[in-house]
Amino acid sequence: MYKKILVPLDGTKLSEAILPHVINLAKSLNSELILLNVPVNSGAEFAFGDPGVAAAYIQEQEAQFTNYINDTVNSIKKENIECTGVIKEGGIAAAIIETASERGADLIAMATHARSGISHLFLGSIAEKIVRSSTIPVLLVRPTDN
Repeated sequence: MYKKILVPLDGTKLSEAILPHVINLAKSLNSELILLNVPVNSGAEFAFGDPGVAAAYIQEQEAQFTNYINDTVNSIKKENIECTGVIKEGGIAAAIIETASERGADLIAMATHARSGISHLFLGSIAEKIVRSSTIPVLLVRPTDN
């Protein structure tokens, strides 16, 4: 049913809470996992007066994202699951939707904070934007405190 599952990860324990679920799903359905990281540009280029320092900082961040995705991909491959990693720049929700389309994903699976009230109003929700925009199913998992 689900042959390609897109899994957005940002390097946090929260985002990684989806991994046991998609690993089990991939094993049972013989699915491919596509791990996506969308680096957040923290405005580093504006934080430094020297453009060279800003460029070095951005390169360091890109290397960290690449290492993180590669390490996670390699870990999943040890479980005999086909897995690839993608790093894409841009707005997070848009990059997730675009990557799902470009890679032919038939499911997007991710963890969510499940915020409500004022925090949801001010922070918005990447998950909500994806659910509203996606033309394919979206699996959301709310991590437990354990």
